[in-house]
Amino acid sequence: MESAGHALTVKDYLPLMAVIVGGILAIAGGFFSNLWFEWRRDRRLRKNLALAFQGEITAIQEMVRKREYIEGLKNTIRKIENSGQPIPFSFRAQRKYFSVYEAHVGSIGLLSPPLSNLVARFYTQANGILEDVELLGEKDLSTADPKTLAELYKRLLALFEDTESVGEQIIKEVSNQYSK
Repeated sequence: MESAGHALTVKDYLPLMAVIVGGILAIAGGFFSNLWFEWRRDRRLRKNLALAFQGEITAIQEMVRKREYIEGLKNTIRKIENSGQPIPFSFRAQRKYFSVYEAHVGSIGLLSPPLSNLVARFYTQANGILEDVELLGEKDLSTADPKTLAELYKRLLALFEDTESVGEQIIKEVSNQYSK
């Protein structure tokens, strides 16, 4: 018969310790599996977002190249400088070409640096180009000073070229980060 003063041994606590360790492992497993799931989901979201921006930017760049806007600006500037006459530059953009950007502008911060910065810069500059072209379209070019007009076109050309360069950086960065 056991006495009331019987001392409990480690062996008596093994079932309790097993329950505690099992509980800790279950909690940790749930926490880390959720963490891993969230990490994978965020990674997939960032990749899809980056690829969508890359696709839209590539399409915009192709339109600029195929419509020869940069070459057209260079030729127009040359003609103005050679003739001393105000010559209009023909450019039209009446459709919305930034649908991916407009749908995901609030998610740009999810992209890893420097991609988030480059995407914001590309679209801000592209909108600046559209704004400049719209303002130039509102001017009466028949009375415009040719030197001033050529200078405005040179600034627009510089913005086009820099925006094209930023687009190339984005395409390269997306390929580097997500081609794996």
